[in-house]
Amino acid sequence: MEDKERFRELNNKIDEFLTFYDAAFDTRKIWDECNVRTTAGKNNVWHVLNGKVKAELLEFKYGKYRKVDKTRRVIDFKKADSKNYMPLKFPKSLIDDTTFGLEKLVRLFPKSIIVIAGTKGGSKTALCLNFARENMNSPELSDYFCNGNKDVLPYTEEPMVAYFTNELSPEELKDRLEGFEEDLDMWNIIPIEKYDNFADQIYPNKINIIDALEVNIEAYRVADLIDAIHQKLDRGIAIIAMHKNPNADYAAGGIYSAKKARLYLVIQDHILLVKHAKKTLSGQTAEGRKWRFKLVNGAKYCQIEEVITDSNNKEW
Repeated sequence: MEDKERFRELNNKIDEFLTFYDAAFDTRKIWDECNVRTTAGKNNVWHVLNGKVKAELLEFKYGKYRKVDKTRRVIDFKKADSKNYMPLKFPKSLIDDTTFGLEKLVRLFPKSIIVIAGTKGGSKTALCLNFARENMNSPELSDYFCNGNKDVLPYTEEPMVAYFTNELSPEELKDRLEGFEEDLDMWNIIPIEKYDNFADQIYPNKINIIDALEVNIEAYRVADLIDAIHQKLDRGIAIIAMHKNPNADYAAGGIYSAKKARLYLVIQDHILLVKHAKKTLSGQTAEGRKWRFKLVNGAKYCQIEEVITDSNNKEW
């Protein structure tokens, strides 16, 4: 009887723990929370948790438990506007009249993920900063994000571009921005030093630029990291830079890094390639198209020209 009472008490403590704890956890977390020290107690913890897994209250995956969320968010697609494309501006040359022309090829909806896969020193940061510069003072994009929501401030009151970096010190970021040869006061962004768990600080209704998402986990779990970011978005988007090995087709995580991406860009050897594009303009093809470019001061694009190849991938 005493054992049953202890088991019941342990079950109640775990239930109480689950009412306020939403993150994934392992058995050690429960041992600490419930002050379990004996082998018998630890065995009881396993039985309680296993029972909740069988009851579909918990899921056990990757060595950790998480609460099963059975709430449903029904999609009201009939009231949605399928032409409600985001007025995102794509990087272009700031020196001459050349451009990648992506705005004439690609369409993005709210909650979109853009992945930039690039080699070390392959100008991922330059592309991220050009994305920020093109969009940070856009009234059209500000109106798009606000969408009548009084809790979302326009760009004139609060920056609508959040730039997360785990590579640039304040001095190096300033040096990078000075490469655009412009007054630094015009940079209307929120620069944030962040190394991991980016989903914790994502802005639902802003452009979130992550430079860069570094992963040291199994390839298939990369999709979970990106999906966690995707789930935090409302009308906003996330642009995620990731490292790619020179001979690889994708960033770290392989094809899993592309699972949530509505647009997947590869940048290497001064070539920008559209690896995947989920939504393009009618009659247009984006996937497989690539452009050669030059960079001035590691910041400004110039001499952008499309690379035309034949069926054997040879330039002509």
